[in-house]
Order: sequence, then C-alpha cells, then structure tokens
Amino acid sequence: MDGKTVGLVVFLPVAKVPNGSEEYKTTGLSPDDGSSGGWNKMTIEGDRWTYSWEHTNDAGKKILWRNVNQFFGTAKIHFEIQRSEDGKDWKTIKGGDETRVK
Repeated sequence: MDGKTVGLVVFLPVAKVPNGSEEYKTTGLSPDDGSSGGWNKMTIEGDRWTYSWEHTNDAGKKILWRNVNQFFGTAKIHFEIQRSEDGKDWKTIKGGDETRVK
C-alpha cells in the first residue's frame, strides 16, 4: 500500500455450524520472512465475529485468547480482548468502541 510491501491475511472456510455461524482458519503471511504465524480460528455468528488463538506462557501453561467484535450497523464496533486458562471462564483484558468517521 502506498508503495510499501505489506502482509496478507488468509481466511480458509472450515465449517458452517447448525446454529448458522461460520468457522474459518486464519493465518497471516509476512513479506519479511514469508512464513505464517500458524493457524488461528475465526467464528462469525451474525454481527459477532470472534478471533481466537492460544499462547504458551514462560511456565509452559497454555493460555487461550480471543478478540470478540460486536458490529452495530456499518459504523460502530465494540471489541473485547479476553483470556482464559480453561476455555470456560474469560477475563476481559481490554475493550472499547470504534466508530467510523466520514
């Protein structure tokens, strides 16, 4: 963009769930090294899009992360970055609202 080399995000459709949601695998490709950062997951349930991934901390414990985006029309998104150690109890680390400005 603007003469600069940028990365590419790949969305691979995986499944359409009976409740109507759609699941994708996602990965990013960098022009610097050409390798992917591994596959993550994205679920679309209507106006709610959830990107999820996992990370192993220095102690070797797996931590689950997700970025939940709730769309309100075409001009507003509420987002929350959350973490969980068990996949059931989620703690919001950061959140906020983004509004499109014309």
